[in-house]
Amino acid sequence: MAYLNETGLAHFWAKLKGKFLPVTGGTVTGSLVVTGKLSVGGNAVADHVAESGTSGEWKYIKYTSGLALLWCNVTTEYSAASVLEKWVSYPFTLQAGVAAFGTLEGVGSNSGAALGWNVKIVPQGDNKNARVFVHSPSGSFGGADALTVAVLVLGRWK
Repeated sequence: MAYLNETGLAHFWAKLKGKFLPVTGGTVTGSLVVTGKLSVGGNAVADHVAESGTSGEWKYIKYTSGLALLWCNVTTEYSAASVLEKWVSYPFTLQAGVAAFGTLEGVGSNSGAALGWNVKIVPQGDNKNARVFVHSPSGSFGGADALTVAVLVLGRWK
């Protein structure tokens, strides 16, 4: 019963202090299971990465909230007058409500002409595929028959 007094508890705490998790500073290695709310620096962490990886040409991050970020570079190819295009498939099916964005990556000597080009990423209703295309209103790509488009897709994986 001697350990239940204030001196005994202080001695017990002194022996355990810093053995499991550092009280100040330090590094936690391995897995950390949090059963309550998690905060970092006094700020609540509401969402965190559930999975991240690479699948084919795609890189992705899945968050526990269901948000998914997917990105890749796509080389569009000549398809019709004034259009370069390519169909792409996501590495996993998304829920309805997909948003997709694209921008030209490296247009080489065509940088001036690229100012008038339109880049569009059109998600399809199946939530598995998108059409990536570059349109030139002038009908010319300055001799290019393929251009690379950086694609970013936002959606929900659950």
